[in-house]
Amino acid sequence: MLNLTTTDITFGKDAPTAITFGKQPIPLPPKVAAIVAKLINDRSRPASIPALPNHEPHLLFPGRPATTPITLQALSRTLTRNGITAHLGRNAAMLDLAADIPAAVLADLLGMSTGTTDKWNRLASRDWTHYLEARTDTT
Repeated sequence: MLNLTTTDITFGKDAPTAITFGKQPIPLPPKVAAIVAKLINDRSRPASIPALPNHEPHLLFPGRPATTPITLQALSRTLTRNGITAHLGRNAAMLDLAADIPAAVLADLLGMSTGTTDKWNRLASRDWTHYLEARTDTT
């Protein structure tokens, strides 16, 4: 995610602003789209950093040097300093996913251990044994 470039953002007159992870563009909510547009448009380059050739995409979240992506720790510190914490949103998203997806499937989708996703399933108060039984009955 930290390797995102400005070419991964699509601005359209007839379509919402979108970000592309892989192949599928994902529409951004209007407030997030405005922040991303500001991030791209208000970018200033210190004189000590050479300009990149026009054909090279610019990193959406540049680090130091600007030709490398920002580290996760530096981005986290910057967001926290500005009052944005990801924990609540991440936890809410995990609970929502765990309520709808069995632990084994969730683990495979997110690259997590089944033990971790099983804990999220239990926190979401979902028991997926009925799903497993239905899957074994149909095979």
